[in-house]
Amino acid sequence: MSTNIGFLLKRYGIISSLRRVILLFGIFFGKFLLVPLIEWLFNKFGDYGNEEPFKVGSDFELCIVLILFYVMHRNLFGVPFTFKIYSIRTLLLLMESHYFLLSQMRAFDRFGLKCQHSGVDDLTPEQHKKNLIKIEKELILLETMKSKYDTPKSKDYIGYLTLKSYLETLKKSYSLHIYPTPQYFIYPMVYPVNQFVGCQMALIETLVKQQINSKSDAMDFIERIEYSDQYINGLLKDLKVRETEGIIPPKWIIDVSINQIEKKILCKYENSSNDYFLNKKLENDLQSLLKDNKKTIKSQKEIESILEELNIVVDKYLIPSYEKLKDYLLQLKPLSKDGDGLWRAPNGDELYDFLLKYHTNTTLTAKDIHEIGLKQVDSIKKEVIKLFKNDYPLISTDFSSTIRSISKEKQFQFSEGDKGRKEIIEHYESIIKDCSMKLDQYFERIPLANCSVERVPLFKEMESAPAYYTPPPMDKSKGGVFNVNLRNTNAHNRSMSKDLCYHEATPGHHFQISLAQEFKDIDAFRRVIVFSSYAEGWALYVEKLADECGWYENRFERLGYLMAEMWRSIRLVIDTGIHCSQYKWSREKSIQYMKDYTYLDESDITSEIDRYIVIPGQAVSYKIGQLKILELRDLAKSKLADKFQLKKFHSAILNNGSLPLDILEISVNNWINEQLQ
Repeated sequence: MSTNIGFLLKRYGIISSLRRVILLFGIFFGKFLLVPLIEWLFNKFGDYGNEEPFKVGSDFELCIVLILFYVMHRNLFGVPFTFKIYSIRTLLLLMESHYFLLSQMRAFDRFGLKCQHSGVDDLTPEQHKKNLIKIEKELILLETMKSKYDTPKSKDYIGYLTLKSYLETLKKSYSLHIYPTPQYFIYPMVYPVNQFVGCQMALIETLVKQQINSKSDAMDFIERIEYSDQYINGLLKDLKVRETEGIIPPKWIIDVSINQIEKKILCKYENSSNDYFLNKKLENDLQSLLKDNKKTIKSQKEIESILEELNIVVDKYLIPSYEKLKDYLLQLKPLSKDGDGLWRAPNGDELYDFLLKYHTNTTLTAKDIHEIGLKQVDSIKKEVIKLFKNDYPLISTDFSSTIRSISKEKQFQFSEGDKGRKEIIEHYESIIKDCSMKLDQYFERIPLANCSVERVPLFKEMESAPAYYTPPPMDKSKGGVFNVNLRNTNAHNRSMSKDLCYHEATPGHHFQISLAQEFKDIDAFRRVIVFSSYAEGWALYVEKLADECGWYENRFERLGYLMAEMWRSIRLVIDTGIHCSQYKWSREKSIQYMKDYTYLDESDITSEIDRYIVIPGQAVSYKIGQLKILELRDLAKSKLADKFQLKKFHSAILNNGSLPLDILEISVNNWINEQLQ
């Protein structure tokens, strides 16, 4: 029965279906529960002498039902009574077809709804059109609320501006055929198949991360794989539309994506099927359930039966669908034009201008950003030279070789192999622990969620960045995770480890995102959505804050911080250099430019450059966001003078949740005016 309900919810949309169910329940509640309750209360506590028992008249009963219907219909379908209701309703409506995201967030699990764990995203052009229509309807509805919320006097003013800005941007994004990735709202995809956030790996990553806490969860896992053919067919339809529009990735992206599919998905028969990553993942989870004496898994024989079923669906659905995708990519490759940037596309400059606005929430042009980057790179280089020129005189004439030589000094290296991997994990854990002891001096509120350090999943290591952060799910079944890429222990360095840890964990991404999730006085949208320029800008801001507060204890740790600053400034130059038709930088030129100014390993540099090509504009959001927060801090110091308190400024940045930079500026200015009163 529950399976049938789950099918219907997925067929018609979880939220869309639930709204109708709740409305019907409200009518049922009014007629069959509320009316009898009123009658019982009147008869129990009323004094009617010998009169007949009190009965609600048919007209009064109709009024009750109609009032309930009006209240519920307005909150579920019309203009709700509060902005918070509208915010969460809109958020859920936008997310309802993103099953991978819902799975990761576990937003409905607490209510016993788990059908999202067996679903796949619909990537067809038809579904994208439906999503666009939904966005347009929400914008029309939002406009009717303008008089109530679009005023600084409203407590929901910032929330209203944020949601409106996001929906308008999303509408423009869909009109350009740039859609959010299946797992995230913050990465609009120009190339749906790519090695970083590609649709082809979104299904696989979701399966690998999927929590298996019961036999029912295991069956959802298997059912999701059954839908892999439907998922890939939708992706193929979208790719063919892009092919006709001339939006085709560079040849090497197609090659890397094909290699990814072959090595990670179509590799089942290279060894025994028991070694296949999906088999190992599910078997390990089921063995844990059996070991923990969970009643849902009763015997080894039951585990073997489930694994046999998994093998069947992998062979029947997963492998053939990815073979089909691989064949299409092989046919697509000869159609790809030379070059690496978005300028290759017929409307490349329009796409890139939009993506810069999307990721930075500013009106800065590609040329503006390029020039800012060049100035930042020059300034940071001078500071590094000043710091080390006495002991390392060659740094003035041979910058990159000297800083690379410093970084490779034995004192900064971890051991090789598994011993080094363990050292790296423990080292980052100690940094988080040490940092946590200092936070009270600079922040009014500390997040409740813990942040653990974990290795990046093996199947993602080759293409992943050196580190990234994964937020806690909505049901709080797990804390935040600082994911560390351990494919090569030499990629981690003691001199730059503090800076990286502050950025990804505390007081960076973990601090900001976990706090936003915990705030109950802001709307759901700002607690969940992440704006890249705000989130990455905050993470870079705390790197600089750590320097100002003396958390880097020697010049070598400061070098780690400064080179991270250099890295993010270089992004402004390279991202615009690659994608803007004014520059047309090649992949090779971009790699060489980064080599000249950083001590990153060549494999990490290549991975970075490839990411900028695959996700245009996102990399510039870091530095642009940091510069805006620093600009706002200077403004607050200037206007508040002796009234300025750093703790309170940080609260002003964090307490409104995730915001576009232009709206963050409005919010901080409002806070400054409040402090002056």
